[in-house]
Amino acid sequence: MRRILLPTIILSFFIAGAAPLASPQAEQKKEELPHPKTLEELQKAMRDVVEKEHVTGAGVALVSNGQLLWCGGFGKADVSANRDVTCDTEFRVGSISKTFVALALLK
Repeated sequence: MRRILLPTIILSFFIAGAAPLASPQAEQKKEELPHPKTLEELQKAMRDVVEKEHVTGAGVALVSNGQLLWCGGFGKADVSANRDVTCDTEFRVGSISKTFVALALLK
């Protein structure tokens, strides 16, 4: 379960941004969320977040001990061309490295 929970939290962090995580209300909501126990439940939860937050698309990879467990995507990579997000979809990195540095410091 811990293997699935961490990627879910990380995905939520990327989608929602860092600001809501600082508020006490965000902590309350996080505790109320059900914890997915299977890959199908995790995929449904991620799909729900993408739809609820109106995110165009998101790529996800679950990795454990250096092994790829699952790779997939949700939403559209290109809305005008109606192209779905897949494992091979490339995203611009932008300034996402700050998020990884902050996460490493928190650990």
